[in-house]
Amino acid sequence: MGNLCGPPGVGEVGTPPEQRQQHKNVARTMKELEKDNQDVVSLLLLGAGESGKSTIFKQLRSLYGSGYSDDEWRDAGYTVARNTLESITNLLYAARGWEYDSNYVVGAEHSDSRQFILDAERICEQNITAEMAYHIKRLWTDPAIQNTYARRSEFQLPDSAKYFLEKELMIFHNLISGHWNRIC
Repeated sequence: MGNLCGPPGVGEVGTPPEQRQQHKNVARTMKELEKDNQDVVSLLLLGAGESGKSTIFKQLRSLYGSGYSDDEWRDAGYTVARNTLESITNLLYAARGWEYDSNYVVGAEHSDSRQFILDAERICEQNITAEMAYHIKRLWTDPAIQNTYARRSEFQLPDSAKYFLEKELMIFHNLISGHWNRIC
């Protein structure tokens, strides 16, 4: 039975040979793709932000895939370093909001570190230095920052902040030396 609303279908009387060949090629390609995809499993992960959805795929790629290139490791390192700087900055701004309570005033001995980090954030410092790691380390040990961290549910701070703030010297050293596989 013919198609009354359009040109004749493939294989019908009057179908040009090039259209029949094109149809055969498409059908063959579809069969090959179907055969190739028989072992593919699709997975949809749903979850809130920062819940680790993309981390699962990164781990699978690391364990079972092709791994990561040097450029991808370096980019990941800069992302970790940038997130660490943003985390300590968020802690400083949150502490500033509670300075009416002396438990949230950064100690005078760390005021230079506080200013250094705020300046680095303000000018969007992209070059990660040992000096920056030193100041982050000093601030992280300050009681005011620890008290602020205890109230982290009251402001935006990634769940991974503590891990990276405690390891910032190793993070920055690995970033500079390019040895990311030691911590990631």
